[in-house]
Amino acid sequence: KSENISSPAYGVVAYQDAGSPKLYIYAATMDGTLYRVPFNTSGSFEASTTATLGGPVKVPPLLSPAKDMLYVLTQNGKLYSIEAGDIVTGSDKLLGTYAGEFTVPMAMDEGGYLYALNSSGRLYKIDPADGTESHADPLVGSDSSGVLIDGNGFIYVFGGKKVAVLNSNLLKLGEYNIGQSITTTPAIIKDNAGKTYVIVPSSESSTSGKITILSFDSVSGSLTKEWEYITPSSFPISAAVGVAPTNELTNYYYFVTATNNGTVYAWKFDGNGPYGIWAVYGQNSNHTGFIDA
Repeated sequence: KSENISSPAYGVVAYQDAGSPKLYIYAATMDGTLYRVPFNTSGSFEASTTATLGGPVKVPPLLSPAKDMLYVLTQNGKLYSIEAGDIVTGSDKLLGTYAGEFTVPMAMDEGGYLYALNSSGRLYKIDPADGTESHADPLVGSDSSGVLIDGNGFIYVFGGKKVAVLNSNLLKLGEYNIGQSITTTPAIIKDNAGKTYVIVPSSESSTSGKITILSFDSVSGSLTKEWEYITPSSFPISAAVGVAPTNELTNYYYFVTATNNGTVYAWKFDGNGPYGIWAVYGQNSNHTGFIDA
């Protein structure tokens, strides 16, 4: 089945209603329209509802853990807090307007705070209750990759060819210069000894890319290169790192990504998979668009 929307959407978020065959799909478009589209998994769409936002949207909508609130950030910095079940009857709320252009995915920590990175490299920490914010400037710009948060609450941002790690007070602990644009969202994993790693694809041109694995030491705040693989093509912005278990009895996982020349790369590793509530682009290890325990 298919359902028309009025303009391109850069991302969607969806969840299945508990105890029913109904799937709710949310998309925000470049003409500033938010869609809530119910889909019955028996094979038909129901009537969609819409809300009008104050600008175009390139950032995928973000759904709360309870799946009752939707957060939508426009390209011009308007952040909306919207009741997920009723987006059209005045329940939408402008939380605040934040300086800069916003084009990369947001993140949410265990305390419910939102993190948004603008194109000049400023990271906002926003309280979804009232829209109040604090911010830091850990980077000189953003590329195309979203914010990640690991299981210890450390925040990872990517831009200007660099990786930076901050604590929850937005103090920058460390950074590493990848040397290429980080155009696709990395992933955070942990090995069986408890060490944290960041898998970072990057691109120099249309004919050059690499995957770099960094380890992060939270005591020293240092990021160290552990492994690197050169690819003969770049990584598109849609090729975020995927991480999935192998379903073997031991703790083996794959991480997978793809390049612009149509090649899929996959590696098997011995570890514990995505580490944290916002460790991969799909918002959790199952890519279901909301946080599971």
